Amino acid sequence: MNQPSSRGCFVCGRENPLGLGARWTSHPDAGEVRATLEIPEHFNGYPGTVHGGILSALLDEAAVRTALLDGGFDDLMVTAKLEVSFRRPTPTCAPVTVVARVTRRSGTRAQAEAEIRLADGTVTARTEALVTAADLFGIPKLITEHCPQQIGALVEPLRGRFRADEIFEKTAFAATDHPAFMQLVRSTGRRQVVMTGMETHVCVMQAALGLRSEGLDVFIVDDAVGSRPAAQRDRELALTRLTHAGCVVAGTETVLFEWTKFATDERFRSVLALVKGF
Repeated sequence: MNQPSSRGCFVCGRENPLGLGARWTSHPDAGEVRATLEIPEHFNGYPGTVHGGILSALLDEAAVRTALLDGGFDDLMVTAKLEVSFRRPTPTCAPVTVVARVTRRSGTRAQAEAEIRLADGTVTARTEALVTAADLFGIPKLITEHCPQQIGALVEPLRGRFRADEIFEKTAFAATDHPAFMQLVRSTGRRQVVMTGMETHVCVMQAALGLRSEGLDVFIVDDAVGSRPAAQRDRELALTRLTHAGCVVAGTETVLFEWTKFATDERFRSVLALVKGF
């Protein structure tokens, strides 16, 4: 559902030729506000990198707009305190998605959190964290390449984290339609499958449904599966369909700590470093 925009606002102003032109949408089922946009080069700090002040303005507006999830335009708030952690550079002229959600609300006060996601960088970083943890805990891992001769091979450094026999080249959107892939899955002896990757609404969804039809328990890592910016609605619908099909949707941090189980585990500090790094 589209949220209203003002005329002159720097972030969302419809008639501000110098602004960002963000268009915000409400997603009540997920409890989120989102906007996908490209930030022009002239908003850089260092060449090719968005200025931190611009990113802060986007996060500020996203957090404030969470008030519209339960109310109207007159319910908008102003920011009393803003804390920002910059984890990695954000490139100019590349699609980014800003997401915000309310974490606490009491009367006329609210607390919200917001983040800026790169089109594929966040997916890659969180997938790499999960791969690292899988190696720590001795969890088998497999990865697929879809038509690499036409589309291209897996990105580095992710591809280098897998042995040759852990990489499966496929042409079917659902990897499960390849009998050889299912043999690999069965050879692990595992009944639970944790999934990440692109595109959520095509390859990830079809493979997950295929795994479910084979009687496996499937966990979709929400912040480690992505779809291109123009297909965000398809991504949302796919995650809903997967939930109805019996898949469990969880976040990267949730999965990492469920694997760890105990703070006394000798691998806990390594996992904590992964969480702080993505």
